[in-house]
Amino acid sequence: MSIRKVLLVADDPLVRTSLENCLGGHPYSLYVCATIADAQPLLIRGEVDIVFIDARLPDPATTNLLDFIHSLPDCPITIVTIGYANLDFAIECVKNGAFDYTIKPFSE
Repeated sequence: MSIRKVLLVADDPLVRTSLENCLGGHPYSLYVCATIADAQPLLIRGEVDIVFIDARLPDPATTNLLDFIHSLPDCPITIVTIGYANLDFAIECVKNGAFDYTIKPFSE
């Protein structure tokens, strides 16, 4: 599978900037959204190969977004980003279809 388009969904501007720095500079397009509502059109059109999702999004729960993503015909790989204190939630997300998780803070 070639990675051509990556979607980052995070409501916290610092998390978005940190992940953009980690993910930028590679030969794929990077889309950045602050809300699930902003991300859904890209997901519905099947325009992304990988999705990085902040574990604690305010609109609706991250697990709802995972359910939505995995109902799509062209389901992208999903990776949940979590804080150190949320390891149990990350495991729950993996059980609900996330491919993996990564722990914040990020480093390049």
